[in-house]
Amino acid sequence: MLAYQIGIQAGNLGRGAAIALFLVPLLLPALFIVLRNLKRREY
Repeated sequence: MLAYQIGIQAGNLGRGAAIALFLVPLLLPALFIVLRNLKRREY
């Protein structure tokens, strides 16, 4: 959301892209945990 606001609404595409790329490594562990928990819940 922050990357969209800065990149699109403020017209600063480079800074928005940098924020989005910075957040990717932070979101990967959360994605791994969520997918692992979903796999355990399948019957």
